[in-house]
Amino acid sequence: MENYTYEQMIENFENTIKILENKYSVNKSCRFYKTLKDYKNINKLNEKDIHSQRLIEGISDLYQLSCILNCKELINTDFGKKEIDKIWGGSDLQEDDKNYLHRNIQYQLFIMSLFNKSFKTFIEEPDFSIIFFKKKHYVAVKRIHSEDKIYSEIKDAQKQIEKYGNAGIIVIGLDLILLQSCKNEDYFDLLGQYIEKLIHTQTFEEIINRKTIKNIIFTCNLPEFDAEKKKYTLNLNTIAYAVVKPSRYGKRFMEKIKLQKGHYKYLG
Repeated sequence: MENYTYEQMIENFENTIKILENKYSVNKSCRFYKTLKDYKNINKLNEKDIHSQRLIEGISDLYQLSCILNCKELINTDFGKKEIDKIWGGSDLQEDDKNYLHRNIQYQLFIMSLFNKSFKTFIEEPDFSIIFFKKKHYVAVKRIHSEDKIYSEIKDAQKQIEKYGNAGIIVIGLDLILLQSCKNEDYFDLLGQYIEKLIHTQTFEEIINRKTIKNIIFTCNLPEFDAEKKKYTLNLNTIAYAVVKPSRYGKRFMEKIKLQKGHYKYLG
């Protein structure tokens, strides 16, 4: 993945909107347009609006949309196009969503677009699959809305994978949980602390030790604020991953997906 300056992000987002308008019919009052307008005029915003949850989430949404619309596996298939057409709804704030479907599908497609850069991917249940070690691995993606439900969501992902095959990867999105917990935008540090606490529970160990579950990956895709320039940027510290499976298999997976050392740890 790349580092993005403010200027590069603006260019990236404007190109994303061009792709969007060429391929889809979207109401310009939707959350993506609102965020781009505010982000381009960030110098005119007051401090409260600059650090608002709405703007932070909106920048993350725009980046995810950019990755999705640049994934040929998604935009060049009928099923992919239909799935993309489901993401345009949703409130300005995630926590105000009455229907999680729009952002859940957006996050699933975003994760698939990232995997697609390193693996051959297929759109199928539970969310998509990849070919790794010449074998199909099923991927279940869960975006967590409440800290109380994280174990049940991971358990549900495990059951989904085992329903469709005998090897799989669970991807857990913690953006909303971390955003609500962290006031200084040091999301990567908080992600590490959160995972340290999580992985040493009996429930988690029971799931990760199942032969069918090859890796569990936790993600955080939130921008960080450059206080000197008073602009938000995206870099490798804010698109953070953690993998927890102590094996040669796990190491080969991380080498394949090309994530930096320090952005994951092994359990054990």
